[in-house]
Amino acid sequence: MAIDRGELESDLIWLLQRNGQRLRGGVDEVAREAGLRGGLRDYIVLTAVLLEERRSQVELARRIGIDKSTLVAVLDRLESQSLIERLADPGNRRVSIPVATDRGRDIHDRVSKGRLAVEAVPGMSEEQLGQLRGLLLQLDAACEEAGMTMTGSCI
Repeated sequence: MAIDRGELESDLIWLLQRNGQRLRGGVDEVAREAGLRGGLRDYIVLTAVLLEERRSQVELARRIGIDKSTLVAVLDRLESQSLIERLADPGNRRVSIPVATDRGRDIHDRVSKGRLAVEAVPGMSEEQLGQLRGLLLQLDAACEEAGMTMTGSCI
């Protein structure tokens, strides 16, 4: 069976991985310059803490597809920099709920602005990038609806 090079080059997973790697490298640099010692990984976890307010550490790990022990290490680092604090869940005091501090929100905003600059890829119009974001949001929702889970610790 002959390999169809065009089909391989348009493989969705292949394309998402290649372009994700390129964008992640730029955002990692921006995050480190803003003071996030763990770079992109810290930014992603801080974003999840802001987006997924009042979720336990176990729920956060599942939601962003990161190993629980990896998440704890990142949260420890963010907490040591006063970017998050862990609150006890009022319903179960053994459960910690990470919450962003004002300092954490400020650094996140700074990285977010830098992220937008990284995402402004030359050769792509704002309209095209907006369409891509819209399609990726639809893909994310469809995958979630289909029960497709995130695995591993790719960040």
